[in-house]
Parts: sequence; C-alpha cells; structure tokens
Amino acid sequence: MTARFSFLSFFALLIVAGIVAPIAIVLHELGHFFAFQYFGYSPVLHFDGCSVSGSHQIPSDSQAIVIAGAGIGFTVALSLLSLVVFYFVRHPIVFASGTVFAGRNIALLPLILFFGVDGGGDDRHLSAILGLPEWSLYILILVVNFVTIGLLVKFAGKNQKEMLMATIIGGIVGVVSWLFWLGPSILP
Repeated sequence: MTARFSFLSFFALLIVAGIVAPIAIVLHELGHFFAFQYFGYSPVLHFDGCSVSGSHQIPSDSQAIVIAGAGIGFTVALSLLSLVVFYFVRHPIVFASGTVFAGRNIALLPLILFFGVDGGGDDRHLSAILGLPEWSLYILILVVNFVTIGLLVKFAGKNQKEMLMATIIGGIVGVVSWLFWLGPSILP
C-alpha cells in the first residue's frame, strides 16, 4: 500500500510554488538586468520587466541578442538545473521549483492564444533579430519546457499528480499575486 499525499503536503507544496513563482519572474528579469549592465547601460528592474533609463542609445543587434537571450537563458538554465538536482535529490521543493521555472512560458500560452496577451516578447524579439519565423524560438522553448516538466513528473514517482497539481495551483497564485499585488508595490 502506498502512502497518500496528505493535505498538509499538498498545501506546503502549493505555498512553495507560490513563493517560487515570483522569484522565477524576478530571476528572469535579472538576466536582462545584468546583460544591460554588462554593456554599460543603467537598467531599472521592474516587477514585470527591465528597462533602461537615461540612455537614448539603442543596443546593437549583437547586444540585443545577449540582452533578450539573457532572461530566456536564465529561466531555461534554472529549470534544467532543477531537473538535474531533482533527479538526484527527489525533494518536493526542487520539483516545485523546476516545474515553476519550466512552466513560465507554458503558462503564457493560453493567455497568448485566447486573450491576445503579448507574451513571448523576448523570444519573438530574438527571433526577429536572428531572422527566424516570429514564434520559432517560443515554440522551441515550449518543447524544452514540456520535456523538462514531463521528466520531473516521471522522476516524481508516487504522488506525481498531486505534486503537479499543487505546483500548478501555487504557481498561478504566486504569479497573479506578484503581477497584481506584491510586484507593483515592491518593484514599481
């Protein structure tokens, strides 16, 4: 007989995912922030983005590739790192972290398709600079993210459905609370 995933375990994982989701957003934007700094710009970190203040200089194409790719790269690297760590450690917190990191672009998909939200901006910007079809990098990153989450779920073994559900719910609550409440008050 296998042990049931308790309500307390579900709730704890939901809370972890809710905390990790805003952290994932900020880490993604920090990738852009540090890339801007590397090229000598004065970036300003916001709750939902990164901008450059006091500079009218437009980044070159090579700088724009690094700046746009830095956020994407940071997010993908964190999700893949979580996958590798979870393979060896198998701790629910690592599962929640990896799923939230990888789920970032997946979560945008319904918003883009059904509500016209301008998601995937970094991916589309990067595709345009590289001369690729507009959604090509977004689709490639989605595939990587789906595979990452699939492997996390596979490695989770028992209680994988409950773990995934708690992480999805917590991630959604975390993103919504960050974008509409916490984020604007902390990083306007």
